[in-house]
Amino acid sequence: MSPLLPARKPDSDSRAPLLPHLSSSRKDGSGGGTVPGAVFNVTTSIIGAGIMSIPATVKVLGVFPALAIIVTVATLADVSVEFLMRFTHSGETTTYAGVMREAFGPIGALAVQMAVLFTNLGCLIIYLIIIGKREVRKLRFRPPPLVKDDCRFISLTFALLALSYLASIAIPDIWYFFQFVGSTSAVCLAFIFPGAIVLRDRQGVATRKDRMVAVVMIVLAVVTSTIAIYSNVYSLLGGGSSS
Repeated sequence: MSPLLPARKPDSDSRAPLLPHLSSSRKDGSGGGTVPGAVFNVTTSIIGAGIMSIPATVKVLGVFPALAIIVTVATLADVSVEFLMRFTHSGETTTYAGVMREAFGPIGALAVQMAVLFTNLGCLIIYLIIIGKREVRKLRFRPPPLVKDDCRFISLTFALLALSYLASIAIPDIWYFFQFVGSTSAVCLAFIFPGAIVLRDRQGVATRKDRMVAVVMIVLAVVTSTIAIYSNVYSLLGGGSSS
């Protein structure tokens, strides 16, 4: 029999982390972006922007044309996400704004941030209006604990919440404003910005087919957004009441 090994005395001074530290080679230091997270963020923006228009689309166009449009939009959304993933891994950033910054500079990053701001703010105001009309008074939210005590983040969050709440109460028809800004910003986030990134192609990874698809994507997004804005303006000016 082999001799028993002597028991090793525990070292009280040595400490080992439970989880290993992950080092990222990205220069921006974020290192927190993942492919499922990016796909989830983009797809929720696309679905959230258009899911409420599906019943009206089916009513106006019919079942089969509406299904064809839904399949077309789903295909374009898949292509848009694929473009974002490819250029995210080809560059030196892991965020949407970072990819736009690499392609168009600070103006591109600011455009993405403003589009996200208007989209989220418009959705929040609409939800507050619905909650106020339904008189739901017994809602209790338990926010998760903050990992970092960032005073700037907290102040901006409270300022935006207060602004959206006051706007939803003081301006009853403010959601008409977000009919234009909200839908336009959602279309920019879903289709126009990814197509513009492909056409810019700072990393040199886009093919001729990618550029053609990006052009088609941008043209369709601009045309549909223009038609939607024209329809909203026409209905607001009372053009549809004469019929």
